[in-house]
Amino acid sequence: VGSEMCIRDSDIITQIDGRTITNVGDAREALREAAAKTTYSIQLMREGKPLTIDVKFPKPLRKADLHP
Repeated sequence: VGSEMCIRDSDIITQIDGRTITNVGDAREALREAAAKTTYSIQLMREGKPLTIDVKFPKPLRKADLHP
């Protein structure tokens, strides 16, 4: 299960959260529009077979203002 649930160099991403991806610009826009999310559903083609995986991004750390 471990290696199957990673995006590989040879994978072709076809959708991000249900949005069709045809190029890198589409992928950037889909991720930018859903910037507040931390988990994305990614549909891809691997070795000619469809596969869906959930990709999790860590939440950004909050910065503390320590100046008096």
